[in-house]
Amino acid sequence: MDHEDDDESLADLIEEDEILALFTEDEEKLRNAIRHLIECAREDLRIESSLIDALEVSLDRGCDDSEASVWIAVVLGEARSRNAAGILIRCLSNDEDEMLQDAAGVALLRIGEPAIVLLMEQIDEGRGRLFNQTAYRLLGETGVLEDEPLHRRVLDFLEERLPIESRAPAGESAVEELVAASARLGHRKLLKPFRQLLARRYSGQNPVIEDAIALLEENEEGVPFVPTIEPWKERYGWLLEDERDRARVARPGAGPDLRGMDYRNMFEVPETSEPIEDEDEDEGRFE
Repeated sequence: MDHEDDDESLADLIEEDEILALFTEDEEKLRNAIRHLIECAREDLRIESSLIDALEVSLDRGCDDSEASVWIAVVLGEARSRNAAGILIRCLSNDEDEMLQDAAGVALLRIGEPAIVLLMEQIDEGRGRLFNQTAYRLLGETGVLEDEPLHRRVLDFLEERLPIESRAPAGESAVEELVAASARLGHRKLLKPFRQLLARRYSGQNPVIEDAIALLEENEEGVPFVPTIEPWKERYGWLLEDERDRARVARPGAGPDLRGMDYRNMFEVPETSEPIEDEDEDEGRFE
């Protein structure tokens, strides 16, 4: 790619016809282009590298005035591109483009274990509160992967991070998102620490932590929350399903528009009216 002219759009910087096809506004052409690119990215390292490079340029220069960057993230996720995990994590922290942020989160889930492990490593690197908030929300959705070894690894990671986030000043802590993620994953081992945290840091009143405790109390088996429809099917099923499925299932809305599909809203712990039982405060590490 030629990166010299700051006035050029992302489409001006791309040479591969397969990738340029993502800039179309024709829904059927877009669908065909995405499906074709997924196959290419799985088999051709050159195409995979070009897609990653295009996404990197889009982030660095903010030069994409289309939705092509979103579709590139979708392609890389569906192609299970391990090499794309790093750039997708960068997209996840891009608060200026919620559509791209959403697509990157779904793509990281789609790639699975290598992407989620890298995400946890990035949290440990100290990327800051805003990044951690988004990352914890995504970790809370990993139950959909049905990967037991990864599930245990995520639970252990959240348990290790709890005292770190609990001790951080309010403006630097993502403890609420960590608590909500743990509850969605059914991590009942953290019930007592959550009660201690609620009592000591929030004087017994914090809606997020109260709801998380209630959710875990109801979840006696400690099973993770798994949505009825996987995020990638909910977002992009109309792009990836075969023609027979398209004929049977009506897709709500019109056109390839992802606005309003912010994955972050899916990760909130649902409200509950059940009271939280009083617990004796124990001395512990979450002061």
